[in-house]
Amino acid sequence: LTIQIREAPPGVEVFVDGRRAGAMSTELVVQPGLRVVEIRLGSQVLRHQTITLKPGGEKNWEIDRVEPPPPPRPVVAQPAPARRAPMGRLHWKWLAGAGGASVALLVAAMGTSLATRQIYRDFQGEPWNAGLASEGRSMQAGANVLWGLSAVAVAATGVLALFTRWKRPEAPQGALVEPILGPGSVHVRVEW
Repeated sequence: LTIQIREAPPGVEVFVDGRRAGAMSTELVVQPGLRVVEIRLGSQVLRHQTITLKPGGEKNWEIDRVEPPPPPRPVVAQPAPARRAPMGRLHWKWLAGAGGASVALLVAAMGTSLATRQIYRDFQGEPWNAGLASEGRSMQAGANVLWGLSAVAVAATGVLALFTRWKRPEAPQGALVEPILGPGSVHVRVEW
């Protein structure tokens, strides 16, 4: 078996059936049969051919040029797309606003109810005072409306609490992964 390599980078070796058989151009004596011939540079196979040798026969494999493989391109991990809140999830500021409105309505309802109670006590002391009776009825109607609005606001706040997004969205992350091939070794460089 004659192998002729006319042009190759330094360090190119010839392997027959997985065993080193020489460097660059070489003339080999091998047993007849099916043989796997490889041209390698370090651990990389640059050329590969299966050759059938007959007893007493000769084979020539002429290779004009063997080029080293291009360096591997770095693999850039793309950052995950920004995760949006699932449908139906609200920002916690909506809940805070509804809760604030509920508290304000409750405070107003309590203040109006206390004022109505004072007017009622005053009216018990002066049952003939028509102005106190009219003012008491107006204050009682106002207090009833405020208590109703407070109940609606508290219920709405409870419903909003069910649909609030409590966790912050995660910041997108990415990495650069670059394989580095050396003679007889493989390394990986990772950058965050």
